[in-house]
Amino acid sequence: MRKNLGCSVSINYKNYKNYKNKFKGLSYKGYPLDRVLGSYLIHMEYEGGREFAMRTLFSNAEVNLTNDDLLITYTTERIDYQMLMKAYFPEGRFQCLSSSTSLKAQLKKYYMPIMMSFFSTFVFLKRNNCFLKFNYKELLLLAYSIRVIDNLEKKEIKCKRYIAFNSSYKLESFLSFYFRKRHIPTYSLQHGMYFNYPIDNVPKDIINYENICSQYIFCWGEYSQNVIDKFKYSDTKSIVVGNPLVCPPLKRNHESESIYVLLPRLIYLTESLELLSMLPDNFKYLIRPHPSIKENIEECVLSSKNMTLDTSESGIEMMSKLTFRAVIAFNSTMVFQAVHQEQKLLCFERNTELDLAGFNSFKSVGELNNLLGKEIKNNSSKLSYYKEFEGLNWVL
Repeated sequence: MRKNLGCSVSINYKNYKNYKNKFKGLSYKGYPLDRVLGSYLIHMEYEGGREFAMRTLFSNAEVNLTNDDLLITYTTERIDYQMLMKAYFPEGRFQCLSSSTSLKAQLKKYYMPIMMSFFSTFVFLKRNNCFLKFNYKELLLLAYSIRVIDNLEKKEIKCKRYIAFNSSYKLESFLSFYFRKRHIPTYSLQHGMYFNYPIDNVPKDIINYENICSQYIFCWGEYSQNVIDKFKYSDTKSIVVGNPLVCPPLKRNHESESIYVLLPRLIYLTESLELLSMLPDNFKYLIRPHPSIKENIEECVLSSKNMTLDTSESGIEMMSKLTFRAVIAFNSTMVFQAVHQEQKLLCFERNTELDLAGFNSFKSVGELNNLLGKEIKNNSSKLSYYKEFEGLNWVL
């Protein structure tokens, strides 16, 4: 089996917190700048500061929405995210927030608004006596935030309740405070399992619960609620509603001799490639990568005689239909899905975000071979990952 360990992506969490603390206590027209800019600041540290700040400055700052009693927005067009929204709100109308960032295309269109935002930024800095507080990258993001807020405050968007797919993220952060100013209830959805990340290896995913801007966050279970409650702002309330895509385990009539391997997001690319390189050749494997690493691992999977790439729409669906010889996963929501579906779970221990007490886990080829060579017992402890979903009428 070919060995190609690639590169891992990491984030300097301390730098991000330093950026955010500079904006703490500052607000523009009632929008707290540390929170509406939170996701931009973490991306700036994660993706390379100057280029990201410039792209953001020239990105879309207009929000065009159709009024609706239940206004639901999203920013990322991933199939699994669409499935989650539709499961929560079967009759809902979902509106996408565009964030085009083509500098050349936007330069002519946004030249004057950007110049005006620089003037407003100058006035803001003078009024708050903080000229020397920010570096030029932070100033570019500040100018962008002022442009977004000025545009929003000119609009009259009407709804009775606002649902942000992820109120921690980009334009949905601004919209959450737009409606909060107008005393409209605001909500956000948990869209992945949230973990206690190790402080020396904190991914940008922490923004999902560290920077919640809505009044309420819908949680899948008590496990995630406990994590969220440690980090969220005091003006946000967490409510356990369950995950509508997670059904009680069904009696499966079909078994598979394959081992189902579930690979996590891009930050763990090195570990994912290491895992693929250590899989014994005497088994067949069905590999399901996170969308962010599919291209990175495709060549490795396709060049192997005993690996097949899973092209099904949902990993949950696969585990609900088939009983696999084993399921291997780490640092992914799918760890908890496998436990819930009563699959025979093996956890790979590398830079782990999870407390693996009670799970079958391995660190080496020898330990994996040992586990695969004997009967794998299900982990019967499901803790409190998923509450049974009973709709949202009782909370909305």
